[in-house]
Amino acid sequence: KMFKINEQKVFNFTWRLQKNGNKRKLSPNEIEKVLKSAIKSEVPKSINQLAKEEGFCAETARNHYPELLKIIKDNYESYKRNLIIMKKLEVKRLLIDCLAMPIPISLSELSNRTGISLKMFRRYAPNLSQRVIDRNKEYKRDLRNRNIKMISVEIEKIILDLYKSGKYPSISEVKKRISKPNVFRQEIFIQHYKKFMNTLGYDL
Repeated sequence: KMFKINEQKVFNFTWRLQKNGNKRKLSPNEIEKVLKSAIKSEVPKSINQLAKEEGFCAETARNHYPELLKIIKDNYESYKRNLIIMKKLEVKRLLIDCLAMPIPISLSELSNRTGISLKMFRRYAPNLSQRVIDRNKEYKRDLRNRNIKMISVEIEKIILDLYKSGKYPSISEVKKRISKPNVFRQEIFIQHYKKFMNTLGYDL
């Protein structure tokens, strides 16, 4: 029984073999064309990357076209240096913008928002990174102090109201009236309660 060969299928099969890594090795003339094309590319690649993608031996290219390889190497190294410079500028811009935020955020939060690692922030802009860290710490410290002062004032007001109404301002009575009863789990507010009670003549 005779079978008719489908030329298109043969071509597709051959193309898939080449695509899956079984590429034929390029001739020196073909390598030269690839190298010259790579030199004109807007996104330079290393010689090893080119050899892997195009299917030629890097050593063959070095033996036949050392001048072209030197240009490719110089272009690639310059490209990498420029990438680092651009990344540094981007990191610094992000940190400066962060420092201009009305409500400070931590360096970790900035890292999560931008996708840039903490290590890269610290490596490329250590001083700006530290300023972001210090600003966030100061903000949290000030916020905590304001909360302590606000709650302390509320405790004093409740104690005075109870005192003036003739009721003994016990902690349990204060807890019934304060907006956040759980604050008395913190020693700082227990001590403030006792101190203010002492000013009213109570011996605690």
